[in-house]
Amino acid sequence: MAAITAYLDAETRLGRLPDTTDTVSVALALVGTVHHLLMTSWADTPDPREQTVRLVALLVGG
Repeated sequence: MAAITAYLDAETRLGRLPDTTDTVSVALALVGTVHHLLMTSWADTPDPREQTVRLVALLVGG
């Protein structure tokens, strides 16, 4: 999770995320959700990438 937080912090410094982004919470939500999606996905379930993209958009307000 530290690597994701660091990445989000860098994106914030570059102005790609709002300064108010709680990067630790976003990283936790993202890591937890992706872990869940990958561990519970079966061959006939939707591709988790689409759900992940929607989650990131929701978390960062975009």
